[in-house]
Order: sequence, then structure tokens, then C-alpha cells
Amino acid sequence: MAVTYKDDLSPGLIGLTLSIALTVTGNMQLQVRVASLLETDIISMERILQYTHLPSEAARHVSHPGCSVDWPNTGDISFNNISLRYRPGLEMVLKNVCFHIRGQEKVYTF
Repeated sequence: MAVTYKDDLSPGLIGLTLSIALTVTGNMQLQVRVASLLETDIISMERILQYTHLPSEAARHVSHPGCSVDWPNTGDISFNNISLRYRPGLEMVLKNVCFHIRGQEKVYTF
């Protein structure tokens, strides 16, 4: 436009027009960003509203009958001559291993 009307427009008016054009495009970009954020916030509120209408779940703590009197207080685990492989056809990764784990002990493998 400035090239087409270069004889009719003053340099100051051309500069003002370019400045306004840049300001308008910046404002349009800001408006699009604000509209996008507003839409995201509204969708979030809709989801929260949907969650408030969901039925409640069962309580986290489920009561169960207590253990019988003869139930052991601590447990021990014993393995005698155990052999294991990851799947049929592979060689054994544990061969005739024996070990005993007492109650409250921690076992590490490496």
C-alpha cells in the first residue's frame, strides 16, 4: 500500500499506519491466546462439575475378621533344594539352593 500510494501519502502517515498494523496484529494474537486459556479453564470447570456428580466409592478400609488364635505371629520361609529357570528350555538360574528366612528379616538379591 505504501508503495502504491507513495506520492499521495507522507512518510509520517505511512509510519503511523505500519505502527497501528503491528499493534493490531499483536492485540489479535493476545485475544486468541486469552480465548484459548478461557476455553481451557471452562473445560476444566466442566470436568470438575462432572466429578462432583460421580457416585462415591467404597471406603478404603474394609473390615475383615481377625486371625484365629493359633495363627502364627511371625512367619518363616524355608527353601530346600530349589531349582528355578525363567522358562522351559532355558538353563537353571538357581540349582539346588537351600535357605531359610526368619520373620522380620530382609532379603536382598544381586
